[in-house]
Amino acid sequence: MQELWSDLNAEWANPKYVSHRRLEALLGLEPDQNDALISSLMKWGKQFGPSALEEIAAESSWNEIAAILKKSRALAKNTKTFADIHNVEGFSAVVDNGSQSNTPWQQAQVLAYRLRVKWKFGDGPISDEALADRMSLPVFKLKETHSEAPLSFGVRGTQNGKLGFHLNRAQDEGRRFDTARLIGDFLGFDQDEKILPATNAMTKRQNFQRAFAAEFLCPSRMIRSQYSNLDQHTVAKAVDQIAADYIVSEQAVHSHMEYRNALTQEAPVNPLLRA
Repeated sequence: MQELWSDLNAEWANPKYVSHRRLEALLGLEPDQNDALISSLMKWGKQFGPSALEEIAAESSWNEIAAILKKSRALAKNTKTFADIHNVEGFSAVVDNGSQSNTPWQQAQVLAYRLRVKWKFGDGPISDEALADRMSLPVFKLKETHSEAPLSFGVRGTQNGKLGFHLNRAQDEGRRFDTARLIGDFLGFDQDEKILPATNAMTKRQNFQRAFAAEFLCPSRMIRSQYSNLDQHTVAKAVDQIAADYIVSEQAVHSHMEYRNALTQEAPVNPLLRA
């Protein structure tokens, strides 16, 4: 047992080995089941960024991830238009410094509110035109659906502050939400990664993205201050109104109401609308 434990500690001390085993686990593979695939994916990690690769692997099956990566790379290479997210130095420190004491949603909330202040949105709705203006981006770029993209993802430009969008959701609310997710990821995570994936996985990074998007597009503090103590007779109307005004899904509004204590005990959350 001592010899096995020594060998295991030696393996854990090897970053390449750890990454290898983590990718196997994320893809649902047994140890050493498909070493050729994992070795090839490690090369992809150098192109996309190791964290980005793991985020994609967390949602993919082993037999489809190569195709997803190839398609994403091809689209990324053809990115022509980039948003300009500038003058936000130090924003990522909110995530880094709070990582030991705050949950992902708390870190995301702080960052989202700081950006709202920076871009002078207050607690009001954000139109596509206003958001595009803050990023020096043609508004039609935020309305484009890249149905050929295997997932929504961002592309870091070669210059600081540059972010390209590939949004694969057809609905306005979905595209806006993914746009906000990628802005949050761009500000909050590794500045050296080329690809920023927005997936359906329940990793800390994806949870951070979703919380940032929800708070940035529709601040929960606004709901608490203006729509607190709703009862079962008024909650549905309030949800409809907020979702329409802020151009977000009813699910996002209901999640705010539940998790930020804006509902009374007499107004239970519809379980079909939980985030």
